[in-house]
Amino acid sequence: MNLYDAGDVLVASTITDASGAYAFSPGPGEYYLEFVSPPELAFAPRDRGHDDATDSDADLGFGTTSVFSLNAGEADLSRDAGFEPVGIGNRVWDDTNGDGRQQPGEPGQPGIAVRLLDASGTEVATSTTDAAGYYRFVGVATGTYRIEVVATADGVFSSPDVGGDTFEGDLIDSDVDPATGRSELFEYTAGSANRRWDAGLRIIPIFADGFESGDFSAWSAVVD
Repeated sequence: MNLYDAGDVLVASTITDASGAYAFSPGPGEYYLEFVSPPELAFAPRDRGHDDATDSDADLGFGTTSVFSLNAGEADLSRDAGFEPVGIGNRVWDDTNGDGRQQPGEPGQPGIAVRLLDASGTEVATSTTDAAGYYRFVGVATGTYRIEVVATADGVFSSPDVGGDTFEGDLIDSDVDPATGRSELFEYTAGSANRRWDAGLRIIPIFADGFESGDFSAWSAVVD
């Protein structure tokens, strides 16, 4: 990573330690930072949340922060950068309470097939969710895509987009049409990270008589 002054002059360079920490010791002045992303990682969205000490501050395109002022003797520990794996993806989870939001303790759905489709509906790639419900497509070219989650015969998708219009809400809600398992079309730029495509999928056990587990409105046998 590099430290520049406000006139775009390189002041110093360093690399992070084993824990990801770094430090510069310039004099007072105006500066900005440039984080250099490794090819397999992309910058996470910047300025999310309400705590500047814990969010990412790097621009998605250039990896630079905004210009900031540093006074004599001042320590500024708020300049961070978050990274995430390059590609398209995220998670299929068991929406146990059916509210359309990922909650702590709700497990992922492993072994679920996910297809990447182009704008014409042609399959570009396939993936399968891991033990925690995560999937990812890598090496994807720039273009317009949607994902399709292939539900099991006893799977029911959650209602989509219940998280609202905020970035944080979109990270925890379901993004596929319950009737098709498909997301909306989205634009993707090669080498970037787009990990916002989730699906809530409940598995509804079905008895041999055709009734769902816990359905007490009808009975298939009379017990004396």
